[in-house]
Amino acid sequence: MFNFSSVRRPVAIALALTSSVAMVACNGQQTPKPTGTITSVTVSVAPTSIAKGSTAQATAAVVVTNNAAKTVTWTSSAPAVATVDANGKVTGVSAGTADITATSTVDNTKKGSAKVTVTDTVTPPTLTTAKINFQTSAAATPAGYTANTGAAYTEDSMIGWVTEASAGTATPVPLNLTNNARTRVVDGTNVLAGADARQYTQIQMQCGTSTDGNTCVSPSVNTSGAFEYKVVNGKYNVTVGVGDADKRNLNSSHSINVEGVAAITNFVPMAGTQFKTATVTVTVNDGKMTIDAKGGKNTKLNYVDIIPAPAN
Repeated sequence: MFNFSSVRRPVAIALALTSSVAMVACNGQQTPKPTGTITSVTVSVAPTSIAKGSTAQATAAVVVTNNAAKTVTWTSSAPAVATVDANGKVTGVSAGTADITATSTVDNTKKGSAKVTVTDTVTPPTLTTAKINFQTSAAATPAGYTANTGAAYTEDSMIGWVTEASAGTATPVPLNLTNNARTRVVDGTNVLAGADARQYTQIQMQCGTSTDGNTCVSPSVNTSGAFEYKVVNGKYNVTVGVGDADKRNLNSSHSINVEGVAAITNFVPMAGTQFKTATVTVTVNDGKMTIDAKGGKNTKLNYVDIIPAPAN
């Protein structure tokens, strides 16, 4: 009788050997994944010097092998001088120097630093420069000037006309003086050629009573007005010009005050001397420059130049 068990035993042994060889072959093909390493960490800060309260940005350049993570943690050697957040933003706290360090999150022995200097000096803001011509909308605006046609003050712009009584206060009352804008046209008799272009236009700031001027004909506004203009707080040299190019209109006593400082006081024009200019130095602390005509009669404002005063 044929013995099948004697045949099965060698076959089983052969299969087992084949499986072992296959496993060895497969295992021989597996290659361990290389470990990522950190080669270096270099830090830069821009700018390297900041004022107290100002900020700078620190940046870490991380060189790695095998796609290691380039993430870092940030620290300051002197948080009382300068702090640094998780994104490398540096904030000046007090005068001095601090080292801003980035440390690899993969290998904390790899780090880099850069120095930042904090000063007490704060760079002053750039002061406002403006040249404004007061005119009708139809008039040509002199070169280098911005036209103002008498629009009422708005809180958003912090520019425009307000009632004289509310000028310089925390709650200015808007006043539309568009109908008080004037343009004088040369006729060879009453309005002569040859004047400064800025002197042929004006906004009449006052008219209406015995104390501030003659009553103006409708639609002119008889409520006295003042001009507010948004500026950066600081010290300014302000030039103002007043007058009327029509030599028939000599019934004014022009007065202009800038931030409460008298620039022109009761200038009474005559034929041939119909205009006056003056420059005063003023300091603005509330973000608005106020120009009023208190103390005058029939004051007519031609233009204003607002120029930052030289540093002492």
